Amino acid sequence: MDEKILPNDHPDYTKNLDRIMQLYTNMEGYVLAFNYCQEELTIRKICLRIAHTIMKIGDIIAGSDRRLNCYKQALTILEACVPPDNSAAIICLQVIGAINLEKRLLEETLQDFMKVLSIQEQTLSKSHPGIGWTLQQIGEVHFEMKNYPEALQFLTKCLKIYETNYSQSHDNIKEAQNSIDKVQNIIKQSNLECLSDATSVIDIINSIQVDNNSRYSDVMFGPSKIQEKDRKRFLNRFHCDRTRACCILQ
Repeated sequence: MDEKILPNDHPDYTKNLDRIMQLYTNMEGYVLAFNYCQEELTIRKICLRIAHTIMKIGDIIAGSDRRLNCYKQALTILEACVPPDNSAAIICLQVIGAINLEKRLLEETLQDFMKVLSIQEQTLSKSHPGIGWTLQQIGEVHFEMKNYPEALQFLTKCLKIYETNYSQSHDNIKEAQNSIDKVQNIIKQSNLECLSDATSVIDIINSIQVDNNSRYSDVMFGPSKIQEKDRKRFLNRFHCDRTRACCILQ
């Protein structure tokens, strides 16, 4: 039935050939199994050629939208091949991610590079510089999204891999370290601002006289029924972690 309705290069057609090959192998019909295996290999080569041709068209064609569509089509074909062409799939995802980043589609860009990382972790060694590069891209995307702790996490992993592969004077290490310094400075500045706000709030609260006729909460938050015990608990929360004071007040 599939031979009548599906083209020879359709992914489902190759899956059926694989099932037939397995059946003949189990029945010890090795010659027939080998013939079906050769046919499946031929179809896979056709699929890969189609995917690579579409990628080349994407590189030649003008316009980022049209190029993006070409690489998405190629990726669909590559993912359907059994087994998939991981190297070509990584190239597709990297190009798609770069275009999405150019369009400021940060969520899509992050997903693209996370897919690249997933494939690389399955096919490359843990210290491969390619993984380091992908970690760096993910860290930079998190930075653009203002997810600074996540950016620092991925950039730090990237730097460790680079240090395994390159000398300290290598440009990749310098670039990664500069990115880390930039993120750390932003996090440090943010913490200082929160600490300053927390200190100001504590000074205001401590300056308020609390008795039976006046309440510090009326000054801070408007009329309420907060008592002295609530004031002490409120102050304790600030003293425990002043850097979180801004979040507590929101």
